[in-house]
Amino acid sequence: MGADATHRLWQYRSEKIITSAFASHLFRPVDQLVIQADLRRTGRRYRFYDENTFGRENMRSHTFTKPYFFANPRLGTTPRFEQRADGTYNYDQPLIEPE
Repeated sequence: MGADATHRLWQYRSEKIITSAFASHLFRPVDQLVIQADLRRTGRRYRFYDENTFGRENMRSHTFTKPYFFANPRLGTTPRFEQRADGTYNYDQPLIEPE
């Protein structure tokens, strides 16, 4: 009585699409300071389609699509350090004044 163990009651197809873009900009407002700004944008889209429920071909199929978008900004500064005559840097002496 009923369906056998290999009979599918519900099935569907799915896909996942992921896109990503990255931009970075480095600039020096003054000679002693470097500022870096980054932005990463990511998009994801999930889709379910070709739904088949209880093996009924005439039953209406549903298509489900859900997009997600993310933006991740980043901002940072890097002070420049005093350079010695031999070409090495003195990390105890940044060329900018502390606040």
